[in-house]
Amino acid sequence: KTSANDNRSGCANLLEIARALNAMIADGRLPRPKRDIRFWWTNEIEAEYRYFADHPEERNRILADINQDMVGARQSIGGRVQQISRTPYSRWSFLNDVVESIVRSLVQGNNAYLPSWQNQNPAPYSRPIFARLGSREPYRAEVVHYFDSTDHLVFNDVGIPGVTLTNWLDAVTVAGTALYLANLSDADAPTLLAVMAGEARERISHDLATGLPRIAEAPPAKHAAAYRDAVNLLACAHDREVAGLESARKFVPPDLTKVLDSLIADLKLTEVNHRRRIAESYQALGGEKTLPKLTAQEQALASRVPSCAEPLGDYLRRKEKVEAPKTLHPLMAAEAFNYVDGKRSILDIYRAVRAESLSAGEWYYGTVRLEDIEQLFNLAETEKAVTIATKPTEPQAAA
Repeated sequence: KTSANDNRSGCANLLEIARALNAMIADGRLPRPKRDIRFWWTNEIEAEYRYFADHPEERNRILADINQDMVGARQSIGGRVQQISRTPYSRWSFLNDVVESIVRSLVQGNNAYLPSWQNQNPAPYSRPIFARLGSREPYRAEVVHYFDSTDHLVFNDVGIPGVTLTNWLDAVTVAGTALYLANLSDADAPTLLAVMAGEARERISHDLATGLPRIAEAPPAKHAAAYRDAVNLLACAHDREVAGLESARKFVPPDLTKVLDSLIADLKLTEVNHRRRIAESYQALGGEKTLPKLTAQEQALASRVPSCAEPLGDYLRRKEKVEAPKTLHPLMAAEAFNYVDGKRSILDIYRAVRAESLSAGEWYYGTVRLEDIEQLFNLAETEKAVTIATKPTEPQAAA
């Protein structure tokens, strides 16, 4: 049941992006992109599942998905704010920093700031971008943690990083991101790496700032659990940001490979230093210097390694039949499946998903419990969406 806004306005916006890019390429204002920009008008969500089930090889030909939905609402009515979804942590990518950089530029250029006006910039905005028949309103937007409910979720499900601008979206963000990715070359790599390295440090520090208060505010009986969460948050933040930098490696020329490797090594040093701060805080509150070994349940789950069913179409159909525990947020259930790679154990997946819920906030994603992740994969095995192999494990610390 379509309507004028949801989603005919989005279809018109997508068509206008294609028309504008073609017009500027034809008259020489823009060079022809080095890579294809593909425009998809689809039956929401179902069409992409069908497409990738029929053509799983296409996953390797797509760098990223930029999803747009409806565009027809006026922001000043109801104090609306454009929310742009990052990728889930399981699909962390250079895409996030590219989109966030463009959005930040548009927000700062299309809102009124007194110091900017005092800096001789034209009032009310320093770099206004107006539609020809637009309202001349400011552009209010924020980049938020992953949410689904529209087409980009399918791309993330099949391994392609995808973001979405769902309501009141800005066409310049969509077109600018697509054009940047289509033209991204060796010459752009130094700037891309510089932006990603700075943002990665900030996000890791955010997770440190999430973990430390968790220890400080925990009652004595829960200090050890809070410490494990803080250490796990930091370890998963490191892994996430390394994965993001690695996703940009395909664009890095040989003479910059050492720079990328150095940035990745620096993230490890950052993690080591932050881990030391966590240990110091924990011990100052009376915590032990060593952590207990895994519980029997944790040890058992550390030895169980799920793999997705093959072919892709069968996996997608069977996964849809898996009813996640009601106490597990559906986005966190989806993330648990995204982490299945035939290498991570169920315990590894639990740690990654729990860290994501704590990083965003349990008010946002709810509480992730080990028993819920275990139940999810038991149900997935029953539905034959995954197969679970057993591997030998050695005793290890709970954190």
